Amino acid sequence: MVGSPYSFNLIDQPWIPCVRAGATQPDLLGLQDVFARAGEIEEVVDPSPLVTISLHRLLLAILHRCFGPRNAQEWAKHWKQGAWDKGVLGQYLTTWQARFDLFDEEYPFYQTPGLDPDYAGTITKLTHELASPANKALLFDHTVEGTAAFSPAQAARYLLACQSFHVGGLVSLHRYEDKNTHKSASASPLTKGAVTLVKGINLFGTLILNLHQYNPASEEPFHAEPDDAPAWERDQPTSVGERHPRGYLDLLTWQSRRILLYPETHTRDTVCVRKVTIMKGYQFPDVDERHNRETMLAFRRNEKAPMGHDPWPVIQFREGRSAWRDSLALFQSVSGQHDRPKVLTWLDELADKELIDRSSTFPLQIYGMSTDQANVLFWRHERLPLPLAYLSDEVLLGSLRLALELTEQVAGALRGGIRRLAELSLAPDSDVGGRAAHGADVTSLASSYGVERLYWSQLEGPFKRLLVDLEQDRHVDDPAYPEEVSYGIVELPLWGATVGQAAWKSFNTVTRSLNTSARDLKAAALAERQFNGQMRKLIAKEPWTPRKQVAEGETG
Repeated sequence: MVGSPYSFNLIDQPWIPCVRAGATQPDLLGLQDVFARAGEIEEVVDPSPLVTISLHRLLLAILHRCFGPRNAQEWAKHWKQGAWDKGVLGQYLTTWQARFDLFDEEYPFYQTPGLDPDYAGTITKLTHELASPANKALLFDHTVEGTAAFSPAQAARYLLACQSFHVGGLVSLHRYEDKNTHKSASASPLTKGAVTLVKGINLFGTLILNLHQYNPASEEPFHAEPDDAPAWERDQPTSVGERHPRGYLDLLTWQSRRILLYPETHTRDTVCVRKVTIMKGYQFPDVDERHNRETMLAFRRNEKAPMGHDPWPVIQFREGRSAWRDSLALFQSVSGQHDRPKVLTWLDELADKELIDRSSTFPLQIYGMSTDQANVLFWRHERLPLPLAYLSDEVLLGSLRLALELTEQVAGALRGGIRRLAELSLAPDSDVGGRAAHGADVTSLASSYGVERLYWSQLEGPFKRLLVDLEQDRHVDDPAYPEEVSYGIVELPLWGATVGQAAWKSFNTVTRSLNTSARDLKAAALAERQFNGQMRKLIAKEPWTPRKQVAEGETG
């Protein structure tokens, strides 16, 4: 059989964007060089956050296959070395060299051979940010459908992201395939999740910090079958059907779609990809398949989940809500309520064993997107500081809870004040028994003021500083009992002042935008009276007894 005239091997061809120290633009490197130079590379980063996290998961899958680690001691050995064993990695990559060829006819990397090109669509179907039949109305992109051409490097990066983040809905199917089972596909495993990644001082540090214990014998991070392996090691192509992950390596490289790229010769004898076929692949049989398996996602219990809905949905990005507001659920597991990412629990165990310094603070990167059915609303990359003390200190977490609760309560008072403003603007005599405004009209007008956006946008930067400062604001209440500490005697009142100022500034911004009619002046005065009364109750009560506010449940 004549082989494919095209070849692009991801081991030695440049395709992964790597930023080195002092560089302003990323270099493209192949897998071999990425691992060899991990200590020199500051980070792997792509303009698409979905591509960025997908690249990290690929790198982690290879490292898990080569190094485990089976336990904390094995992990510590790599941590101390500060570099990966080139001999072990080199042997592995050499063994599977052919399986990393993007255009191999028999085993094209991360793809399913033999898909019919008659079902191919434009290459932009791999993406969420370029125009295609599925998303052309979504974003400000002016790509003309059918004209886009990806380099092999671009196609490889988007191929990874598509397997992890493809939205659910209708897909192509062969004419002989059953429409009832093949026409509709569930969303890919990471599609709705806020995916976390702990960042180190360089790429080696990032990868080792996210290298969770992998030991099938002890079911870490979850039960694995003897044949657990990354996708490229399987001889059988991806098919349509429901199945459980065979283990963590299978989950990291899960093939949610059957995909095939079609390379062609571009100008000056270069290769490009214009067409791709995307069809249904593997599906999880259970709605809660990711809970207790996925290491990079946090979960929150939904006790009222209807039959057939996930009782442990992932914590996800929501429009108008930054990830820092869910920091408690990201940092802490509370039995039966919420579970933090498993990788943070692993770091907590390593700190307990004094293999990493408990006083360390690492950046926590959060990647993901928000969807409405098959429509992509936005994708996002957020950052939070992560002092490791939050992973184990329940008193510290209790103080953080106080800060977050006050922030939400102040937001509620602000909403109430603005709603009162809207009510009185629409029905100025409603305060003296006159006609009341229609509820839907009040909601619409109150929303149009955009006050919550003003409020929350002022708090993200100060909250990140609070996360660091609160952990350092540690006090021993009685020298005779040095283990009894409290956090936030200084920082929590300062935070109360910060959220109060943000709320008043937001409220005043709205009222100053009104006209000077007697109707609006009256509405503003009465709404301000209600708002100020609520704020005095919230800020003046100063509920700063942090040591008494112990976090609910156990951390872990």
